[in-house]
Parts: sequence; structure tokens; C-alpha cells
Amino acid sequence: MNSLIALMVLAGPAAADAKPTCLPDSAPAAVIAVDRIAEIVTRRDGEMAIKRRVLSLPFVVRSEIRVQTSGRICRNAHDNYLRSLELGTDTELGPLIVAKIGQNRYVVVAVDRMDLREPSWAVYDQSWEEKILFRT
Repeated sequence: MNSLIALMVLAGPAAADAKPTCLPDSAPAAVIAVDRIAEIVTRRDGEMAIKRRVLSLPFVVRSEIRVQTSGRICRNAHDNYLRSLELGTDTELGPLIVAKIGQNRYVVVAVDRMDLREPSWAVYDQSWEEKILFRT
């Protein structure tokens, strides 16, 4: 029995219990992600207006794109992102980038999934209801 407890302690917490990591706006991957998001939400041309409508994102000025790192928001983003991508709760994700867009939208992406061919960027409302998955 003692060896089982020791093994559990050495193994560390299960992925579902681990604290998710959300990168700050100064992290290089976050800078890239915010630039990609800003391309969509700050441009006034017709092509981006259509893309915003499809992605359920508002038009905002760049200062209204704010990277989020609080524990509660990071946990909500992590849990809902796993659900959106239909990944099990035991799936280990790399750090997340969580950007709040305006007053009521969040864009979430895992750093290790930013450049995948399949949709891996998720848009949520303020209640963490998924709006759409997309790729950049």
C-alpha cells in the first residue's frame, strides 16, 4: 500500500487536476496569436467584416484585445477548449493563449496547436458557450 501512495506522489497530479497555464501578453507565442486575432477584428475591409461575422467576433480597436491570465478564466478556457476539441480531460495541453475580445468574446488556442491544419482556435462568449472553431 505504501508503495502505491509513493508512486502516486511521484507521478504527480492527473492532467485533469493539473493547473492549466495561460501565457501572458509578453510571451512570443501570445504576441503572434494577438497579431493574428487583430488582423481579423481590427480591419475594416469587407473580407474581414465577413470573416468576423462567420467567427462571431466583434470589430474592435487593438486596445480591446486583452490577454487573460487569471486562474478562473484560464481554468474555464482550458476545460471548455478540451471539450470543444473533443479531447479527453486527461489530455495534456501545452500553455494556452486566452484573448478577450471586446466585452463578451474570448479566443482560445493552445500554443502547440496554433498552426495545425484542422480548426484549433476556439471562440466563446462570456458564458463560455462555444461559438465556433476555426484555423488561421
